[in-house]
Formats: sequence, structure tokens, C-alpha cells
Amino acid sequence: MKFLINPLLYLFAGLFWLLIRLKRQRKLVTFIIIYTYLVGIPFTGLLFWSVWKTDNTYKPKEEYDAVVVLTGSVEYRWYIEEMVNRNMVFEPEQYFRFNPHAERIFAGIEFVKSGNAKVFLYGKWIPRIYYKKTNRYESFNCSELVKKFVIQHGVPEKKFIVYGDGVNRTLDEAVQLKAFLEKNLIQDILLVTSEHHMRRAAAIFRNKGLVPDLYSVMRTPLLSTELRNLKNFVPSPLGLKSSMGCLYELVGYLGYFIKGDI
Repeated sequence: MKFLINPLLYLFAGLFWLLIRLKRQRKLVTFIIIYTYLVGIPFTGLLFWSVWKTDNTYKPKEEYDAVVVLTGSVEYRWYIEEMVNRNMVFEPEQYFRFNPHAERIFAGIEFVKSGNAKVFLYGKWIPRIYYKKTNRYESFNCSELVKKFVIQHGVPEKKFIVYGDGVNRTLDEAVQLKAFLEKNLIQDILLVTSEHHMRRAAAIFRNKGLVPDLYSVMRTPLLSTELRNLKNFVPSPLGLKSSMGCLYELVGYLGYFIKGDI
């Protein structure tokens, strides 16, 4: 009976009822049904990502001067909220809470440990949120948390380097990384980020004069295998979330293109 917890089930039931009842508006209702179905099924997102993704250019036998892991993997809101409210019996700073993009960090660790990269580069990322409760901005040093995690998993502290003076978005990482590389005479770099994000990230880096090799994580499954999974054709919140992610990357790419950063 788990299909009954799908909220889109009731939406489509209502739309089909309207299709029957509103004879004069059937074209409009039909359009709404088709649109809602397409943005609600996971397969739409899978199809978009399979076209949007970029190929890896990583060379397994090469030793890179550095592996650059893009930020965005830490659930920083959880840390800040717990630091402000102190609802837990433990100190949140002592634990690691990542989102699925943490695969970037895992890959970076393995590249350094395996000898494919000499050092692990990570942007200085200290996000902050304004709280009325404290009447000030509260922040959390995500870079130090990632550093602690990476060191605990076998990367020597001297091989983990935080660069920049504060990054908030991919453009900041590209601009500040270029300045860091020029000062430290680092040339051959490997860029690691999520597959969904790689096209935009690589374009921004190229625009700033950086041409790294690419390695994507969180890769899209093969369409040939996903075609056999009927759940990919059933509208669900997961499908809507995937469609929203597609629009996020597409609009983000166009936005940077219009501004001249891609």
C-alpha cells in the first residue's frame, strides 16, 4: 500500500476528474496533465542528465600536482542551527554530517592516497546565516570540518590545503584558485565535482583560464538499465526534485553565460 503515500497520486486523480467534468477546458486540463506527468517522473531527469553530463578526462596513470574538490558537501545549516539552539546532548562540531555530494570528498581522498594527486585543494568555505534569535550572523567553518575528516581518513595534514579568502559559489572557487595556483606554481590539476554540476563548473574554470582534467562523481545510471524500471515512469516527489535540479543547472548555466562568466 506504499503507493498511497505518493501525494502526486491524488493530484492526478483530481486532474482526471476535471478532465471528465470540464468538457470546455479539456485541452487546458490535458496540457496540465501532460506537463505535470513529464516533470513528475524520474525518467525525465535521467534523460536530461544523460545529455547534460560531460565526459571524464581523468588520466589514471598521471600524477597531478593537485586534486581540486569543489565545496558544497557539508550540511552546514544543521551545524549552525544546532550551535544556536543547542537541542542535542552532544556537540555537533564533533561529528560529520554530509549531503550526497560528499562523494567529491571521498574521491579526493582516494586520489591523494593512491598517489594520483600530490595534494588535496579545498576552498575556504565558511557559510553564514542570519538569526533573529541572536540578532547576528552565525557561521560554520566547513573547510576545517572537511580537513578533519580527510586527515582522519589517511591524508597527511600537510597534503590538505585550504585556498582562497572565502568562497560562496563556483565562480569564487575558480577565481581564487587561479590566484593560488599562480603563486604556488601548480599546473596540472584534477577537478572533482558532481556529474550534474560538472558542465557548469568546467565552463567557469575554462573562462578563467584554467583547463583541469575532469572527474565526476554521483554519475547518472545508464538509460538502457533505467528503462526497465517502472518506478522511473511513475510521478513522484523524487521526480519533481530531479526536474527542479535540471532547471537549477540549466538556468544557472544560462545566467553565467549572460554575465560572461562562461
